[in-house]
Amino acid sequence: MDYEQVRLSMSRTLEDSRPLNGIQIERFIRLHSISSKIKQCGRLDLLVETLDSELEHNARVQFFDKAVPRMVNVLYKINPGSMDTLLDKFRNQKRELTLSRSEIACLLANAFFCSYPDDTNMNFSELYSRSWGCGFNKEKIKCAVTYFNEVYGNGDQNMLQERVTFKRNTILTIPDLMNSTEPIIPLNVIHGGSIRKAFEMVQVNFANKIIGGDVLGSTCLREEMWFITCPELIVSRFFSREMEVNEAIIVEGVLQYVDFRDANSYFTCQGPMAKSAFRGPHTVISIDAMDFSNGINGIEQYTKPFVDRELVKAFAGFSGTTAKVIATGNWGGGCFNGDSVLKAKIQMIAASQAGKALYYFAFSKNELVKKLENDGLTGDNFFPQTVGEAYRHLLRFASQLYNEKKRCSSCNCHH
Repeated sequence: MDYEQVRLSMSRTLEDSRPLNGIQIERFIRLHSISSKIKQCGRLDLLVETLDSELEHNARVQFFDKAVPRMVNVLYKINPGSMDTLLDKFRNQKRELTLSRSEIACLLANAFFCSYPDDTNMNFSELYSRSWGCGFNKEKIKCAVTYFNEVYGNGDQNMLQERVTFKRNTILTIPDLMNSTEPIIPLNVIHGGSIRKAFEMVQVNFANKIIGGDVLGSTCLREEMWFITCPELIVSRFFSREMEVNEAIIVEGVLQYVDFRDANSYFTCQGPMAKSAFRGPHTVISIDAMDFSNGINGIEQYTKPFVDRELVKAFAGFSGTTAKVIATGNWGGGCFNGDSVLKAKIQMIAASQAGKALYYFAFSKNELVKKLENDGLTGDNFFPQTVGEAYRHLLRFASQLYNEKKRCSSCNCHH
């Protein structure tokens, strides 16, 4: 494809469409998108409504007058001049890739205008039409507009030259945990606060197997909120359709561009981050836990193959950064139906093997904190001194729980 000709054609279309509004952006996308989803769907009504009726006046003016012309101008202008080259780097690179914020913004501008083939899983198309379900789509579109206003509307060229590194850390040789003499580092349990506000630490994203989850769809849980308010994370979706069982994806240098509110399970965009607020750069580790709520018997999580799977996954994340302090929490719990204490022990062992200290954010769940303390996971009272001792203790603990729950299920009791 001659991307420069496409870019010039889009620029001419833009000039012919002034003054810009949501309907013109919809026509613009339909004219130039190669996505079959765009061509098959009806009106991009959510996009039009959001751009024309839901944005604050200043944000709308900034987007149409400043951001959109620059977004169109940089489409396909990615060093060394071809989008194909950059996409090939993502698909073929097994370890890491460093991009400028300018290059990332160009990739995301293409996603906004739905310029990718459908198999990239990167187009914003599913946010734009009611035919795919509303959910939190309007709020996500507002977040995207806020991001583009920040990178293209404010004209901070120094920021655009900053670098972000995307890593795939793959564990090819599984450590011999049974015989490991690495010292155990007990958990530091934080009763309140949140992982995302642990600014001085590397932050763990409890990821879906498809990284970013439904960030470009109608769902808006923890991971989706994280990615849409820090849109540079979305680019990590280029790496792979699904994460392998022995890999983690790590992004270094990401910024939070969008402030938000998450109250009573309802997510709302609050515009750009305040100038006085700390927005990064952050390092984010994405690791996907096993989902025991979706057709897998929950008691299987206590068997050695599943315990080892989670240990390898956590180790892939924790060993992939040079930082010594990591913020985590109830990874794989909640809607994934994982055992919180089991997962805490798994994370502690994996982190200790990697030589990292874990700060465990319990989100004010006092019952969980009590369980962790009663199991001796905090402070100096955790009796195994080495990873090997802790691993053997973990397997005994898991086996005991498996047998208890197996007996319980056979007699239909509730434990």
